[in-house]
Amino acid sequence: MPKTLTVLSLTLLFVVINSLAGCAAPQAAPQAAPPAAQKRIEGTQWVSTERTAGGMGVSYTFLGGGRVLEDLGAIIDFDYRVEGNQLVLTINGSEQRSRFTVDGGQLTLRSDDGNDRIHQRAGPRADPPILQGLWTFRHESGAPADLFFGKQGRGLMRVLMKQRVGSYRLADDGLFQVQFEGGSDRALAASIEGGTMEIRGGQKVLRLRPVAAR
Repeated sequence: MPKTLTVLSLTLLFVVINSLAGCAAPQAAPQAAPPAAQKRIEGTQWVSTERTAGGMGVSYTFLGGGRVLEDLGAIIDFDYRVEGNQLVLTINGSEQRSRFTVDGGQLTLRSDDGNDRIHQRAGPRADPPILQGLWTFRHESGAPADLFFGKQGRGLMRVLMKQRVGSYRLADDGLFQVQFEGGSDRALAASIEGGTMEIRGGQKVLRLRPVAAR
């Protein structure tokens, strides 16, 4: 896991996202989302498909009651497998091994130096305990972070640097609007097409893929 976060890359990402959020209404409207996709938007999380050179990206979590969280920070994709009591993460072709235990709502990873890293399950506890799901922890940089283990041996780590809380609503034409504090100039048009979410502001387009339903 990264020990440092690239300040320049994070700054560039803020410029891109803030420019997107500050643009006027889009000149070319995105295609309408299928009704099934609209029903699935609540309780899902999406991460940007494009990252900066330093691994920075943006994610959106759609909560109940029309609330949405926008998180900026490091986003790291990885593959994982379990070998006995060993958890093997593969990040950019490099393997990292840790002994692990899952006890109720707690995941413990122990590295070769004997240091334990404690993670707390987000959401209901699984019975029997399983690795799959979302786990939160405090990154060594001091920032809040989480680990997600999917069902197909794919995972995701986020180190969260900045968060905004906003709202979203479905429109009659099948699109939906995302709005943050700051007035109508923060309103963004979004749609889902073929498993990809597009959030538009002016001529800028941010593409995201789903992580998992919460």
